[in-house]
Amino acid sequence: AVRYGAFIDKESKEALRHKANEFRLIPDNIDYGVVMGLRVEAAQHLASTRPPSVGHATRTAGVTPSDIGALLVHLSRNARESHS
Repeated sequence: AVRYGAFIDKESKEALRHKANEFRLIPDNIDYGVVMGLRVEAAQHLASTRPPSVGHATRTAGVTPSDIGALLVHLSRNARESHS
């Protein structure tokens, strides 16, 4: 059981991070075309559905986990730039 401790800790932290991102809001004026790493198909789906949160974006058809990762990086960068 001890050897699984680090793995369980990592998974628990990942689950908490995922839960926090579920409710992270996406700005109404976001231009999905400029999100680095976002596939064209995903950008089109997100632009047409305009999900209000990352959780909604996760459940949008045609959007992969890597697309969500790119979106999260974009949102984090913009948040840092707007606070500096």
